[in-house]
Amino acid sequence: MIKHTGSTEGLCQAKPCRFVSGCSWKIGVLLFISAFLTYAMFSNANPGANTKSRLALVLSIVEHGQLRIDGFAGTTIDKAQVGGHYYSDKTPGMSLMAVPVAKLFTTLAAAGGHEPVWLDGAGRPRQPAW
Repeated sequence: MIKHTGSTEGLCQAKPCRFVSGCSWKIGVLLFISAFLTYAMFSNANPGANTKSRLALVLSIVEHGQLRIDGFAGTTIDKAQVGGHYYSDKTPGMSLMAVPVAKLFTTLAAAGGHEPVWLDGAGRPRQPAW
């Protein structure tokens, strides 16, 4: 049972926690690195059809600015054909989140004089080994 002393002095004048104010960014960085390394340890060298369909959408958006995955349709069985074109049959959320990173990689590769690994020498989609 909590006893009330009758005094409310000091209740609204609490000092901020030094741990939170001084180290919050360090905790954030540590959590990010921990999560990144955890996910990296369990990455799959041979992605399944779900992943391939999402990657095809990312690459199609980055390289061609379109939602059709025609150039990458041969890499996955998870696709929908509508009007003679292929589309990813997955929800686009994760693919759209990956687009900025893929675009950055493409831009940096181009700035360094390199072709992205998913394109052949003529700029056409290469059928990835996966």
